[in-house]
Amino acid sequence: MSAQQPHAPSTEEPILDDPGNEDPGSQLDRGDPPVKPTPRQAPPEDAPR
Repeated sequence: MSAQQPHAPSTEEPILDDPGNEDPGSQLDRGDPPVKPTPRQAPPEDAPR
C-alpha cells in the first residue's frame, strides 16, 4: 500500500493502490461515491454539525 503510493505519480495508480483495502475506492473516483465519501465525509460532516 505505502510502497505503491510513492511509486505511482499520485494520479490514478496511487488512488487504486491507496484504497487497497477499500476496493470500491477506485469505483468512487469513477463516479460512485458510496464508500469513500461515506467514511471520509461522514466524520467531517458530523464535526461541523
